[in-house]
Amino acid sequence: RTDPMNWRLLHSLDLDRVIREGDVDTIQAHMDNITYARFSREDLDATSDDALVKVVRLAQLSMEFLCSMCASSQHLLQGLMEKVRDQQIQLKTVEAKGRGLQQQRRDVGARQRRRSQGRDSEKAPPAGSTRRCLYCPKRFSSDQY
Repeated sequence: RTDPMNWRLLHSLDLDRVIREGDVDTIQAHMDNITYARFSREDLDATSDDALVKVVRLAQLSMEFLCSMCASSQHLLQGLMEKVRDQQIQLKTVEAKGRGLQQQRRDVGARQRRRSQGRDSEKAPPAGSTRRCLYCPKRFSSDQY
């Protein structure tokens, strides 16, 4: 708060027009003058009551604008948080489906290995095991039967 209040800028402001038209850009342009200006007793002595009323009304409009922006930001934040929650749920669902597909792939692979091992054992049984006769239910301990 080092700069003095810019009274010329404030006097040139038509506050009734700003209110009537809802001119937010003008309010934003004058916010810096009110917010960061150094206001002292000298300003009270040098200005009229009308100018002080204008400062207070402009300050009120500025605060009203800031409250509106804050509410809008909160509403936007809530909407974004809702979207994030929805995306987290979708991500968990997709991950669960992915895990299910991986498990199915592992199960299919295990079944295929068991089948191929079963075929291999029918074709060439390991040494020391019994061999079944192709024509009857008999079992033999060697290939020579």
